[in-house]
Amino acid sequence: MGLQSAGTLRSAWPGLAARLGTVADGRGPVGLGLHLGVSPANASVTGDRKSLRVAGRIHNTIGSARDVPLIRVLLFDAENRPVQRWTFAPPVERLAAFQHVGFEAELDAPVEAAERISVFFHEAR
Repeated sequence: MGLQSAGTLRSAWPGLAARLGTVADGRGPVGLGLHLGVSPANASVTGDRKSLRVAGRIHNTIGSARDVPLIRVLLFDAENRPVQRWTFAPPVERLAAFQHVGFEAELDAPVEAAERISVFFHEAR
């Protein structure tokens, strides 16, 4: 699942250009049976404080409860090199069959050179 460009990133500061990367859908070994849907990233500047907000939904696509892994965010520069990583826990540890939960997390002071973002399930808790 790809993400659309978020103009708010580009307008917030030039280095974080808003070319958003691919989002893993959680159908591999980590997050098996879970779908990770991510809204376009949203950057903001308040005074001297810059932040990047990531939000979305996790949906259990199968008929049994699933453990929800951690979520990892990677920021890449113009040469597609990772420049910053950030891992956070979704709001639930386990998701019942066919249920979904929203998530939201914020990173203070993302690296100025970041131009692309990738969000995916990372590892079990």
